[in-house]
Amino acid sequence: FPVTIRLIRKYLKINSNKKERRNIMKITALETATKKENLADIINVIIEELVKLRFELPAFQKLVRLSRAARTVINNNNYFEIYSRLSDDQKQLIDITLSLEKSSDNDNEYLSWFLLKQEPKKPTTKNIKNFVNYVNRLKSLWQKININLDFITHVRLEQLRDEAIIADIDDMKSMKLIKRYALATILIVTGK
Repeated sequence: FPVTIRLIRKYLKINSNKKERRNIMKITALETATKKENLADIINVIIEELVKLRFELPAFQKLVRLSRAARTVINNNNYFEIYSRLSDDQKQLIDITLSLEKSSDNDNEYLSWFLLKQEPKKPTTKNIKNFVNYVNRLKSLWQKININLDFITHVRLEQLRDEAIIADIDDMKSMKLIKRYALATILIVTGK
């Protein structure tokens, strides 16, 4: 049986070096996870790379575990980078937005998490006036929180923004601290 496998590998010119294959899989998974969130997309890119380089494919569960780990590493790196760029005042402002901390200033100046994600209403005089007020408050918040997010690819930024939009206040409160600050920052900086 092992002789048959060796003959097939030799005939098809398949590389069976597991250490080299593992390194290529890791590099490809991490590179892909910077652009894609979906595990199936990451797995497909890894498989394409292995086939292109004529490597023997591993068990599917190895691909799943590696893709999941790569996505987690990239996400955590992005969250930590955003968190480390925020000043204490910016973090406090995000806490106020998430209602985790009370504002000592005029509460009308700040947007709650719910209001931050609010969609414009039908264009009546009152609604337009409210929307202009909302835009001014959002602009003020954006100016206070605005940090450079160029280290995250545009596609991933959109995916993370969508995750922030979907999250309600309870979801945000239950998240790890750095993820909470990161998603709130992304939503504020990129708008919706």
